[in-house]
Amino acid sequence: FPSHDIGPFTEEEFPLNTSVVFSFKIKALDDTPLTIGGHFLGAAAVTTVAIDGVLQGNTQWSSANITIPNDSKWHIIAVFANRTSINSDFIYIQPNRGNSYSQAVNCSVKDVMLSLGNTYTEWVEPLEVVRDRIVANAAAIQSTNTEITKIDGRVTANSTSINSLNSKVATVEGTLVNKADACVS
Repeated sequence: FPSHDIGPFTEEEFPLNTSVVFSFKIKALDDTPLTIGGHFLGAAAVTTVAIDGVLQGNTQWSSANITIPNDSKWHIIAVFANRTSINSDFIYIQPNRGNSYSQAVNCSVKDVMLSLGNTYTEWVEPLEVVRDRIVANAAAIQSTNTEITKIDGRVTANSTSINSLNSKVATVEGTLVNKADACVS
């Protein structure tokens, strides 16, 4: 798992002198001890870090000394910070093997989120993803409605044909009954 930059962020997305919470879920995928850290690259002053809702004191995010249990469970990391500079606009996550930067890391990260404020909130899908899904669902509904309209047209046409056929059968039956009656009398 290489370190990954997240960003860049504009001042509108990540305003100067505001509190932010950077959060994600992480899971160790083997038995080797895993520590996590990262940087706001000078763009924020980290005030504290929490793992699974437990504050880790004044632990610095950049020191990579937050130990992730290697229990194959997802753990929530929340980094509380204040943006103090607009000179740098990237955040990155850096998993490590203990204090080693050279050993391979086997972990998984998901639900990465940066939110304004000083309170951790559960992960939510970005508005762009929700909007795209709504547009896709609306298109699918419209397509389904179009197909239903086509099917309705065919059902109506078939119903008309069946009614016409029933009328013709009734006419033929009437003619046959009249001829049969004429033959009997």
